[in-house]
Amino acid sequence: MRWFPIIPGIVLICFLITGCIPRHYVITPGATGSIVDAETDKPLNNAIVKNIRTDHNGIFSFPARKGWGLTFPFVGGHYLIETPFTISAPGYETRSCRCTVVSPTPSCGEVRIPLQKLSPKNEQNKTTRGQIVMINLDDEEPAEGGVTCNPLLGETTIVELEDAARNGSNSALYKLGIYYLHGINIEKNVDLGRYYMKLAAEAGNKDAYNFFFSAARQDDSEAEVLIGDFLSLGLGVEQNIRDALIWYEIAANNGNAIGMLRLAEIYEAGEVVPVNREKSLYWYHKATETGSAEAMFELAETYRYGLAGPQDLKKAIHWYVEAANAGSIRAEDFLHATIEAQEISPKEKQEAIDWLNKTKKQGT
Repeated sequence: MRWFPIIPGIVLICFLITGCIPRHYVITPGATGSIVDAETDKPLNNAIVKNIRTDHNGIFSFPARKGWGLTFPFVGGHYLIETPFTISAPGYETRSCRCTVVSPTPSCGEVRIPLQKLSPKNEQNKTTRGQIVMINLDDEEPAEGGVTCNPLLGETTIVELEDAARNGSNSALYKLGIYYLHGINIEKNVDLGRYYMKLAAEAGNKDAYNFFFSAARQDDSEAEVLIGDFLSLGLGVEQNIRDALIWYEIAANNGNAIGMLRLAEIYEAGEVVPVNREKSLYWYHKATETGSAEAMFELAETYRYGLAGPQDLKKAIHWYVEAANAGSIRAEDFLHATIEAQEISPKEKQEAIDWLNKTKKQGT
């Protein structure tokens, strides 16, 4: 009981510092259900669901997962939470599913999922019948919960998908992303999978957008930046620059250099929020602390043109040198040009001269 007064105190401190309050909420929902043969309706007692084997009645169950986080108080409205999982069984197709509910609902409830037997030609490669869920966000009032497992592409090849993507199909881009992310019909390549997902989301594919939104909600800072970019530019979603700013702040606070640069540029431009040179310089410098050559180059540009305060060529050249040492070709080009520039005093460009002499000695 003696600890009881401390709890509201912690909540108040969090609110005063961040504008948010700590809450214990459902992060991913749970589900209970059965896996059956699609033709005979008999339970499959050897199916694997989320690394859990079904019992003799084909029943599976996995619990919801909860966690602590900071949320804005007095904010209502619905938002989706989901648990992705895969279902497989010997001799049957593999399905990739999602349990999706409207927060704070903790479970998708009881579900029944039929699996099709594989034909002989598909027996050696079950992933060719892989499944993926298409989450529909069009409804104004989302369903209270449910599990969906829809066909991905069957026998469609990578070449066919690439052709469709070149012809402007955002669904083909999305499916290419799924193929590469999960290694379906091709060697797994997560980076390439996310690249195709990004293209699909930019082209308006809501499933691709939801893929990144789900990742962002699980503290994937790259996804947080992408959600910010989508909102800022109106790619696949309605443009909302203020919401974009929130996602950039989340990414920046998670240590993402691009998120920090986005914030620095926003405070520098003053289009969404009032110009704040101190905050702009703060985020530029924070981004350089991550070792980002791009951040160093952008900070150098800021000092060179006086974008966040008085012009300072000496500081600009210092950060061009730092960027060049971190691998920026643009910074190297500028430094080579600086040495020949007559309008820059010898004192201001001394660091550039020292850098050039050092690179010559190193034979670079």
